[in-house]
Amino acid sequence: MEKKMPQNTEKSDQSDQSDQSDMSDSSDLSDTSKKRRRLIPQHGGYRKLRSFQTAQLVYDATAIFCSRFVDKHSRTHDQMIQAARSGVQNIAEGSMASATSKKSELKLTGVARASLEELLLDYEDFLRQRGLQIWPKDSPEALSVRGKYRSDRSDRSDKSDKSDFYNIGTASAEAAANTIICLINQASFLLGRQLRRLEQMFLEEGGFTERLYRERTRSRRNLLTIPIKIKICGMTCGEDALAALEAGADFIGLVFYKKSPRFVTLEQAEGILSFVREHGFDDPRAIGVFVNEEPQIVLEYVNRLGLYAAQIHGDEPPDYFSRLAPCRIIRTIRIKGAENLEALGRGDAWAWLCDAWHPEHYGGTGKRIDVALLAPYVSKHRIIIAGGLTPENVSEVIRAVNPYGVDVSSGIESAPGKKDYEKIRGFIRAVRSLEI
Repeated sequence: MEKKMPQNTEKSDQSDQSDQSDMSDSSDLSDTSKKRRRLIPQHGGYRKLRSFQTAQLVYDATAIFCSRFVDKHSRTHDQMIQAARSGVQNIAEGSMASATSKKSELKLTGVARASLEELLLDYEDFLRQRGLQIWPKDSPEALSVRGKYRSDRSDRSDKSDKSDFYNIGTASAEAAANTIICLINQASFLLGRQLRRLEQMFLEEGGFTERLYRERTRSRRNLLTIPIKIKICGMTCGEDALAALEAGADFIGLVFYKKSPRFVTLEQAEGILSFVREHGFDDPRAIGVFVNEEPQIVLEYVNRLGLYAAQIHGDEPPDYFSRLAPCRIIRTIRIKGAENLEALGRGDAWAWLCDAWHPEHYGGTGKRIDVALLAPYVSKHRIIIAGGLTPENVSEVIRAVNPYGVDVSSGIESAPGKKDYEKIRGFIRAVRSLEI
């Protein structure tokens, strides 16, 4: 049974999985049909995990604390150091073991969290036995530590960084112990989220033995195994964006076109991205949608928000796109028929989004396109299909042309600009089911 956490547990930043990179960015799309998912997935990468960095911060802080306040010859000294070290080492070992055993990764991540829980009790015992205060979670001191934590983006796996950002080496015993308790709670929260994500991945993808069987079956049937990218567009609040990311979306879209019912301001977009980052998604891969916007405005939004890409959705002239360098560009083609597909692939673009043509609207109409027209292009370019997609028809579209990705907005809404979370989950399940 999981032990109950103390009061100052706080939600924080994401514990990413060890395979979060988009390997298709550097892929040779001229040979897409021959590419296959790796049998042994990308693994390791634990040094980039926020959970690992926080656990390492706890370990370093504990070493300083014990050298100052705990008798180095005592059993407690050794236990605290070992518990802190175990939190770090088991995250690393689990990340490496993920190559061939999701079960081991789950188990070791759980052991890391349990080790930190043991360390948490040691700090609470230290304070209680000396008549010192344990900070309530909403105390000014605890809030100050959490604020520092959110602003601390340093890589704690970098041994060249000898700074004592939290002043453990100079603080009183009470302040130092409580500060480390706050940090332990952050690490425990991240590991809890990481465990839930690993559980979801295990349920969706299975373990290594299941992958062996699936890949062997695919090989014999000569089936395509490139995962389809999913973009959930038109986010208007942090809760909707978080629901999409937690369901497994690869990208979220933010619309900066004032005439759209899903329009958000720069400040609203900052709030949405801040919300999902505070809930564990450090890199939400947000894509900004712009219609006939000035290039300098697009670049300002991309840089200020840290957007993954800019989706250009208007009537921009050909020379417009060169002025957006080095921004990653998704160019939109609103398809009337085969006659206006000639522009697809011309000019610089990271990907091409194909949407339905409308004389007055720049997308979000819910109208479908004739996907058969795109068949000659999907092996040469990153094609993202949009327009009228729903949980009920997205499988049919993917089977027809196997695009790089799919983009949905109105098809998973209960009203314009308001996402239906069950429809989001249903849409993503429909796409992922084709990868099994």
